Amino acid sequence: MDNIEVRDNRTNLEKLDEILEIRMKNDYEEREMEPDEINKLEDWEKRKALQNKELGNMGLTLKQVKAKAKNIGEELNDMGKIINKTTKMANKTEANLKSTNQKMKDLLNKLRSGDKICVDIILVCVCLGLIAILYNLIKSNVSSNSAADAAKNTTLLFI
Repeated sequence: MDNIEVRDNRTNLEKLDEILEIRMKNDYEEREMEPDEINKLEDWEKRKALQNKELGNMGLTLKQVKAKAKNIGEELNDMGKIINKTTKMANKTEANLKSTNQKMKDLLNKLRSGDKICVDIILVCVCLGLIAILYNLIKSNVSSNSAADAAKNTTLLFI
């Protein structure tokens, strides 16, 4: 219930209370009340006060729930905007990746076509040959330097 309905209910209860009080006064004037009737009226007043208190508490709780629901709605709207922005960025990135991937495939196909495979094999063989020659040169220099160093060390020992 919202505030208007709560106020209307309270107004109706107050009007009913007035009517009951008028009738009870008329009844009181005509006759004296029995103790059971007095107890029941007191119980009724206590229940009415308790009900009014509970309705007031319920109204406050509903206001709090309404405020929380409004905050949650605002947060959901903000999250929706962020999700939409992220989705757009992800779609843009995916399109860029697909475009770059296609460009790389085209370039690879252009550079590595079937007629160039023979040139690649020859270049690999030439590179292996050069590496073998360099290895032999370095090995021979190291062994000749080691022999010369050994001869020097031997002459120094005899001196």
